[in-house]
Amino acid sequence: MEAMPGTYNRGQWRTANPRYTAQSNRICSLSRQISRQRARGVSQSPEMQEMTRRIKAVDTVRKTMPSGDPLDTGYRRLRYCRYAEDIAIGLIGPTEDARDVMDQVNRFLTEQ
Repeated sequence: MEAMPGTYNRGQWRTANPRYTAQSNRICSLSRQISRQRARGVSQSPEMQEMTRRIKAVDTVRKTMPSGDPLDTGYRRLRYCRYAEDIAIGLIGPTEDARDVMDQVNRFLTEQ
């Protein structure tokens, strides 16, 4: 198991989720509009309150989605944790890879 992650892991980070990025860009745009209003000396206005409300609404939607693309084919991870006589294996990648890893673990346990 210690050698497997080195051969399995691929990619530094997941690709950004385009939907998440679009929501973040919308929040930045609204924040810049509020900053421009404040720079002009407007401390509070109905428009600024509406923009603040929209920022909160967009952020609520953004929090429901992952920041990284969950279907990124260039990103794979294999983690494991041993505790006493148990082992937990975590895998980010295709189902076929999970089956292959389990076959390798089963083979090792029966042979060793």
